[in-house]
Amino acid sequence: MKIDKKKILLFVSCILIGLAITMQLKTVKKTVGNPLNVKRVQELAQRVKSLEEERDGLLQKLDDAEDKLREYEKPGSSNNEVAKKLYEETEKYKMIAGYTDLKGKGIILTIDEPKLADGEVSFGIQNDIDLLLSAISVLNSAGAEAISINEVRYTSFTEIVSAGKHIEVGGVSTSAPIVIKAIGDAGTMQSAIEFKGGIKDELQNYNYQVVLTVRDDIVIPRYKKSIDFLYAKPVYEVQEWCIRLNAYCLSLFTWL
Repeated sequence: MKIDKKKILLFVSCILIGLAITMQLKTVKKTVGNPLNVKRVQELAQRVKSLEEERDGLLQKLDDAEDKLREYEKPGSSNNEVAKKLYEETEKYKMIAGYTDLKGKGIILTIDEPKLADGEVSFGIQNDIDLLLSAISVLNSAGAEAISINEVRYTSFTEIVSAGKHIEVGGVSTSAPIVIKAIGDAGTMQSAIEFKGGIKDELQNYNYQVVLTVRDDIVIPRYKKSIDFLYAKPVYEVQEWCIRLNAYCLSLFTWL
């Protein structure tokens, strides 16, 4: 049988509240007639009432969560509306996180090394990472819903660094030409890239060859690396309420 830690926390919290109320009643019997003690009892009573209201709210939240869980676990859930909504929500967050392949209308921005005359030397795009990052930033600001660089999905976790004569995108070594694909409002993204004095002009000022095309069938691959969270932890609302409830109970014992 699986032990539900949340229910255990709630059970313990309710016991503590019950003990606090019992001790309060004993205190009332001992202190009737003393104005100061009567005031203290009134304050304690108000505090207990507040705790009970929070407890009731917490229990309601738990009941609602269990109702949803039962709906998800019903036989044939693949055909019911709840399961459908859960699936859609999951897919949406997978898209946001970059963990699914995407297809749609957008633009393809190709950045290639400069055409050099005899005797000229190019330092390469690996030495102009800031220009590449600027192009990505412009696309994000223009509402790009998904971006890839040389078939590597770009997310908030993707690092772009210079690595000798190459660049590394998300740990994958690549080099010019740099092909940036972006799905989104093609007109808005194209205007943002080709804005006079913008990133396209800046790249061309450094003699990079820049070509922008609009496509209806752009495919962007999913993010293929795993993400390990070392410091960030999820916040569970029910657990947080249990902790607060226990803290209040302990404070009641201090008062008593």
